[in-house]
Amino acid sequence: FPADVGRSLVRLGSEMFFIGIKIAAPIMATILLTNVGLGIMARTLPQMNIFLVGFPLQIGLGLIALAMSVPVFAYVFEKTYHAILLNWWEMLRAF
Repeated sequence: FPADVGRSLVRLGSEMFFIGIKIAAPIMATILLTNVGLGIMARTLPQMNIFLVGFPLQIGLGLIALAMSVPVFAYVFEKTYHAILLNWWEMLRAF
């Protein structure tokens, strides 16, 4: 392989990772804040079973966050699709 192809593959791999982080960030932040809130509640109310409350709460809030971030996903996917097409054409030209 030419050196340009190797650099393009590394750049594409890092862009894929960054896109995955951008897509997952809202849901990860929601789950993190939910866990922090449940941790505080577990320390203040030790007689309450947090597992019984926490699992359905995390699932529900995660789904709500996912539903609210769908318009952002459409924007990210549109920009990413055009960037990937340009990158693939660059890599094909390197051969």
